[in-house]
Amino acid sequence: MTKKTGKNRNKYTTNKDLADMALTLHESSDYITRTMLRANVNSYLRDRLARLTQRLTKEAVGLGNDLEVPNEEAFVTYESTKIIAKQMGLI
Repeated sequence: MTKKTGKNRNKYTTNKDLADMALTLHESSDYITRTMLRANVNSYLRDRLARLTQRLTKEAVGLGNDLEVPNEEAFVTYESTKIIAKQMGLI
């Protein structure tokens, strides 16, 4: 019987694809945060947008576990993700 890992990961996803997804998630989170700070939004909407940005960032950080060599700290911040993306030739 095969060993179940509990994680449905596409084994054909490359590190470059994962870095691109993490960069997109961080860019989206950063854009929402900057726009939210410039716009005059009520507190309810601001709280929902803050939770959305936290969820996007958490998803980007979680992609570090799906790398060929799992690294939880690979995509922790937007800046570190940009550096990794630049090393992989995405930027």
